[in-house]
Amino acid sequence: EGQFQADQPHGSGSYYFADGSKHQGQWVCGKQHGEGTEEWADGGKYAGQYVNGTKTGEGLFSWRDGSHYDGGFVENRLEGHGEYGWSDGRVFVGQWR
Repeated sequence: EGQFQADQPHGSGSYYFADGSKHQGQWVCGKQHGEGTEEWADGGKYAGQYVNGTKTGEGLFSWRDGSHYDGGFVENRLEGHGEYGWSDGRVFVGQWR
């Protein structure tokens, strides 16, 4: 649901995938681009920036077990400065490559 251009998501909208995941946010030519939130059926969630269909920029990824990563992403990888917190309370703050 949302805006379309040339039969592809373009602008603001929500997309529901066959695997039960969903993405709400900005789209350009059918790819996630700009700010968005993605949720998976297993309880995982990402809120942050996308570039050309990949998690790139700053974002917060949360896992079902309570672990989280808040920081930089490059093409879906943890990269740059960030904080990783485990569900048992341990925290690592530093650089990721």
